[in-house]
Amino acid sequence: MNILYLASSSDFHMDLWVKYFTRENKVFLFSDYDYFQKDLPFENVKILKSYGILGKTSDNLGFKSHKLAQFNKLLSIKVFAKQIEEIIGNNQIDIVHAFSSYYGFLASFLNLSIPLIFTPFASSIIRHAPNNYIYRIMAQKSYK
Repeated sequence: MNILYLASSSDFHMDLWVKYFTRENKVFLFSDYDYFQKDLPFENVKILKSYGILGKTSDNLGFKSHKLAQFNKLLSIKVFAKQIEEIIGNNQIDIVHAFSSYYGFLASFLNLSIPLIFTPFASSIIRHAPNNYIYRIMAQKSYK
């Protein structure tokens, strides 16, 4: 089976999932580019990264703002969704697993004919969503 994870390539939570599923499956990981984090050394995983709309320009100009990186993620949602749909088609992906509220939100923009698993972090839903308008919108759209 070909599995596509939508997750940060620097997220240590992914390690156990990837180790388990790479035993008998081909695993891909889509991650947006974030200059604040370093990729984990996943084995037998094809990492596919995207800068989004502002990522490459801000990186080339030396802008290292965490808020700008977060803004780029939200601004680039539809660009990322189109890239992910191309990855799914080009790699005959059988299942998509969105890992975290942001990637669940991103997955809600996909036009899928294959199964989608959504695994949010509890803190994003329990702690952040009630207190942050953007997290609340992301959580509501993710669960739909």
